[in-house]
Order: sequence, then structure tokens, then C-alpha cells
Amino acid sequence: MLVGVYVDDLIISRPSVSDIRSFKSEMKKKFSMSDLGLLTYYLGIEVTQGEDGVTLCQSSYAARILEVAV
Repeated sequence: MLVGVYVDDLIISRPSVSDIRSFKSEMKKKFSMSDLGLLTYYLGIEVTQGEDGVTLCQSSYAARILEVAV
């Protein structure tokens, strides 16, 4: 299991969905937390998950940087 932590956000990755559910259940017993479901956006990165893999895109983030720079 891979758990990425940034401040108060977690990303959990594991081939077994039941293992992820079990981990989240145990975490909810110890911490006040919400489950936002499948990862779609994290730290300025748009995440798309499909049968053929995971795609990461930062076009929205780049557009915001360009707006500020102009």
C-alpha cells in the first residue's frame, strides 16, 4: 500500500480495493476525515483514471500561472 500525505490530504494506492476500504475504515476510527472518492485533482494536478491507465494534466494550473504573470 502506498499512502501519500501532504498536510491534511491523503492519497491511497493499492491494487486491492478492499484493502483500501479497510485502511480508510481504520483511519476513520482514529481521525475525523472525509472520503472524497477517486482522485480527480491534487496539488494542481488533474487526474483521470481509466481502464488503460492514469493520466495527469496540469493545464489548469499552467493557465492560472499565466494569468497571474500577465
